[in-house]
Amino acid sequence: MRHVYSIVRFVPNPANGECVNLGLIAGSEDSAEWVLRTISRQSRASHLGDTDSLRGVMGYLRRLSTELKVYSTTYARGGIALPANQERLDERWLAELASQQRGIVQFTAPSPVDVDSAEAAVSLLWDHLIVEPSPRANRRQTKKVALRAVRSAFRGVPIHGRNVLETTRLDSEGFSAPIDFAVHNGSMAYLTQCWSFQLRDKERLLDSVQSWSWAIRALRSSGGSLTSETGIELQVASDVGLAVVYVPPAGPEDQEAFDKAQGAFSDRDVAASLVVGIERASEVADEASTALSQRLGTMPPESRLRRR
Repeated sequence: MRHVYSIVRFVPNPANGECVNLGLIAGSEDSAEWVLRTISRQSRASHLGDTDSLRGVMGYLRRLSTELKVYSTTYARGGIALPANQERLDERWLAELASQQRGIVQFTAPSPVDVDSAEAAVSLLWDHLIVEPSPRANRRQTKKVALRAVRSAFRGVPIHGRNVLETTRLDSEGFSAPIDFAVHNGSMAYLTQCWSFQLRDKERLLDSVQSWSWAIRALRSSGGSLTSETGIELQVASDVGLAVVYVPPAGPEDQEAFDKAQGAFSDRDVAASLVVGIERASEVADEASTALSQRLGTMPPESRLRRR
């Protein structure tokens, strides 16, 4: 199927044209599917321009990514007819975007690619067109990198700080496990757990993954409760949304542990809807925002939200 793509560029000084590629946007008029993926580390871009400008550009791209996901989810494959007031996203739209955006964020003119999906287009072209800055040699990234990625992604969607609990504990049928992010409005909407596969103690890491997965299996079977560090306690339904965000292996020495953990993450009894690297944390934020919006206006009985 014919798709088109455009490279997203950060051009802090349009007068001299110096730029860094930040990501790719790809889609198809026929399928109404559009995807925008951006780099996970902006160190090269930050050396080229000031931090505030780059932060503004990344915020704009996160919002655009969310809009594309909503459009794709709503209209992909002709499931719902496009209303008269909805702009059609097609090659002409992308060409106009490229023509109009001539400031510090720019899009190249659309180019065609023949693939099955927009995601396939981005995956095919990514390594050829995008340079991901490498971590410093011998510097292993901890879980904090994933936590920052998720926290930053949440700031790009309509989720207020009061809707997010961090560093909580899940209890279900005698099993207990940490949960890094819990999105709620008094009714639990979405859980997210972060991991780094660049830790040196692989045995301890896999023990933690196994303990967590058993607690999630118990939750899927019978529901559970979640308690925050500040004493807030919430009931958690067995079908609550769940995502895993990870710092990927840094080399072959990390790969075996990552492959074993993937078995737990992909277990149908765990039922994680997303298992993604830190560069795709925005997808987790989008899904959490959608789950939260579905619960807005439906507050649970007072007894379900209390301080211990």
